[in-house]
Amino acid sequence: MGDRAGYLDKLRQIAMNGYEHYKPAFDKLNDAYLLVLEPELLQYLKDKNKSRNYIPKLNSKAKRIYDGLTETYFNNEKFAKLEPYINSTGDVIDKWQEALDHYCEQINLYKVFAPIFLKAPFTPSSIVKVYWQGSGARIDEIDIGEIFFDPNAKDLDDIRYIVHRIYLTPEDAKELLNEGVYKTDTPEIFDGKKPYERFELFEIYELKKKKWHVSTLFENNILRDAVELKDGQPFVFGYMLPQVKGKTDENYICAYGEPVLASMLPLQEELNVTRNSVTDVVRNQVMPKTIMPKSANVSRDEIHKVGTPIFTDAPADVTIIPPGDIGGAMAALQTIENEMSEVSGVSPQQNGAPTTRKETATMASIMANEGSVRLQGYIRTYNETFFEPIFERLAFLVWKYGDPIFFAGFNRGEVPSFSVNLNTGIGALNKEVQKQSLMDASGVIGAQFGMCLQLGDGDGAARMKEANEKILLELLPLYGIKNPNEFIGKEGRLIDQQYAGADIPAAMGGTVSQAGAIGSM
Repeated sequence: MGDRAGYLDKLRQIAMNGYEHYKPAFDKLNDAYLLVLEPELLQYLKDKNKSRNYIPKLNSKAKRIYDGLTETYFNNEKFAKLEPYINSTGDVIDKWQEALDHYCEQINLYKVFAPIFLKAPFTPSSIVKVYWQGSGARIDEIDIGEIFFDPNAKDLDDIRYIVHRIYLTPEDAKELLNEGVYKTDTPEIFDGKKPYERFELFEIYELKKKKWHVSTLFENNILRDAVELKDGQPFVFGYMLPQVKGKTDENYICAYGEPVLASMLPLQEELNVTRNSVTDVVRNQVMPKTIMPKSANVSRDEIHKVGTPIFTDAPADVTIIPPGDIGGAMAALQTIENEMSEVSGVSPQQNGAPTTRKETATMASIMANEGSVRLQGYIRTYNETFFEPIFERLAFLVWKYGDPIFFAGFNRGEVPSFSVNLNTGIGALNKEVQKQSLMDASGVIGAQFGMCLQLGDGDGAARMKEANEKILLELLPLYGIKNPNEFIGKEGRLIDQQYAGADIPAAMGGTVSQAGAIGSM
């Protein structure tokens, strides 16, 4: 192996060693989502004929956060909106936005981001590769186990190299050789591979003199060496929760965040043990264990057979082993459940569990709101570290390579400055809370409307009507109605025509229900 190949391989080893330090923790979280018990524990439980269920609490809370993320990011007409900044003007930005929307539609953002959202609660970082290929932009998800970062970097801006493991078939490699992307004096290195067999290569991205370069390493062969990337390095990586470095942690990797459900893992393991113990106790109650002398000559089949007598010469010697205490175990389960809700920010009610008798609807609403606040914190960090960089890079590529038809009349020499606005709204976890709040407000306004009618206060009633129409504009989209103006516009005009210049008769008053307050106006 030459000096340069040895140097690149050394970078690869250092970066992969940094990942290996974290890998056991990453794998445990992934197994928790997939409901996989540790092999040693599973075998032990099998051997002892004990219950071995994996209780899907972490799994269900991850899916609830996934629902919140998909609702938050895809419940809007545009995922990302470009806005003028410093030296850009509205007309340029409008054209640019049109082009960006076109290429985003080609990419199918939901198809790309939905799997990322599902894994985000239990993975340390979300990673994508954003690049231009042929006549369009691409966003590819990169698995956390296939990319390795500079372990000596102090923060994201300090990362000097990135190693990406890729897999190619012999045909893929030969095609890249023919296109001149790869070069080698020994093209036979790909011979002997089976058709469609994937073999691994490593792409090493290095920052030199503020410019990124890429090299490709296959075994001890350099297929390309320090090729300058005119569009910079293509990877974007971000997280919902930053990682806190330990005082004595010498293996800290700044590209990783803390999985939002990581602190829930010990509770999940405790829950598995406790719940399975309860199951075993119930089984023992249904089929209690008995102790009897060997001289009793009672067969196992006789003991297990239901409804038939067992005959023995010494019935006093037969003893039943008492089952464990279920009450104490159930109390422990409730404690674990509460702690899981606290550390995850997702309450049982948000996961679809019914509200208990002692828990009022108001308390359930407060708990849901607290979960929403937690999710909004995750989303804010996610936007700053992941989505804004994605769309900044995507917009840059669209400006540089997008079809000229979108930019007719504009010089695309210098890239104008811009900012990215992500319309993430309130998020799904807060959706029900906001619905309830708006309907409560509607009920109050409805009562005031009725009072104004009784008092013959036409101006006051008109103001209440206007206030309720504003509430409708906010409420109807939460029920999936995208054009609320069409619903209240016609109704509003009818009311205006009916009461224009006239006092509203008191006879039109009446009781206004919470849900129907708006419709009664």
